[in-house]
Amino acid sequence: SRQGKSRVNINKWVHLLLQVEKSNSTPNSIRVFKDGKIDFESELDWFKFNGTNFPLRIGHLPKMGEYYRGLIDDVRVYDRILSKTEIQALYGMSQASK
Repeated sequence: SRQGKSRVNINKWVHLLLQVEKSNSTPNSIRVFKDGKIDFESELDWFKFNGTNFPLRIGHLPKMGEYYRGLIDDVRVYDRILSKTEIQALYGMSQASK
């Protein structure tokens, strides 16, 4: 089991961003940002991603048979790595719309 630096509180809005990076020269990496700041970082030894095919599931853990019980809003998928400035801007937009 992998955990980030902080917990997600229930009944409180939170901005989460998952970043998966494919690289030919270094290990693949995954980063999770919470409220615009990096919360978790790891190599992709546990995350199946071959650079082209990725089973995207939002709110579902198939191996555990679990589904997220809450609201998911404003899902976006990009075909590139976002800069830290872009990530913080997305978090700022989410705060303005609360």
